[in-house]
Amino acid sequence: MPVTDEVRKQMTDIIKNKKIKSVFQPIVSLRNGQVYGYEALSRITLENCSFHIGEAFEIAQEMNCLWAFEKLCRVQSIKASSKKPKGANQDIHRPIFRPFPSYAPKNHLFFPRQSFRMYMRSCMIRI
Repeated sequence: MPVTDEVRKQMTDIIKNKKIKSVFQPIVSLRNGQVYGYEALSRITLENCSFHIGEAFEIAQEMNCLWAFEKLCRVQSIKASSKKPKGANQDIHRPIFRPFPSYAPKNHLFFPRQSFRMYMRSCMIRI
C-alpha cells in the first residue's frame, strides 16, 4: 500500500490517540475440543481507516514509527488481557519474538521489570 499523506495522517492518529484494541480468539485442542488458551489479535478502531492491521505494520515501518506502533499493540493487549476468561493463557502473535526489538530505542524499558516478568509467565509474544 502506498504511504500517502492520508495514510500518514491516519497512522499518526492511531498511535497518538491509541486507536488499537485487542480481541481474543480461542485456541482449541483438536484432540478433545477444549479451549487451550486465547490468542490476542490487534484491531484498528479508527473510523474509516483506509488500511487493515496487516498493512499497518508495513506502513509503520515505512514511516519509521514501527516501535511506537508495536508498543501500542503490546500495551493494549496487556490491558485487555484482564478481560479475557479466567485461567486462559494468552498468545500474542508476531512471526519472531524479540522482547526489545532492534528498532526499539536503546536502553528502553518497555515495562517495569517486575510487571514484564509476571506478564511473560502467562503469555507468549509473537506480535
